[in-house]
Amino acid sequence: MPDAVSILTIEDEVTVQFFLTEALAYAGYEVSTANSAEEAIACLSIEPFALVVVDLGLPGLSGLELLPILRARWPETVPIVLSAHDSRDTAIRALESGAYDFLSKPCTTAELRDAVRTALDGGARRKHRQQMLALLELDEHATVAAARRTVVAQSTPAP
Repeated sequence: MPDAVSILTIEDEVTVQFFLTEALAYAGYEVSTANSAEEAIACLSIEPFALVVVDLGLPGLSGLELLPILRARWPETVPIVLSAHDSRDTAIRALESGAYDFLSKPCTTAELRDAVRTALDGGARRKHRQQMLALLELDEHATVAAARRTVVAQSTPAP
């Protein structure tokens, strides 16, 4: 049961922050929130988090700028990126900067929870990230959502 796992959501939009908090808390995770990258850095300096969900379009320091800081200072914390822009180039940059996954807004509760569950599994996390990067780098016409659906479908066991 994931009840001991702490997650920090970094999102400046109130409605999206509410969605993230409710969806993850309902799944049994301990959820804390930050409205900016700077606030997230302060939170991470005080307590450890297993995972962060970070919006790319934050005020001040962007989510993309936060990723290398996370990787350098808190390498054990797994970042999942959330963005309103389904940009292939941005997704590649985020994944190369250390993000485990790239979710497009709006995402469903199931997509969010599945991404978190997989991210917390180290072996599955590495495979997922590598497959996402490979698909996006090989097909310049691939959308982030399509690449993610392909990777998720390949990793879902047949009934």
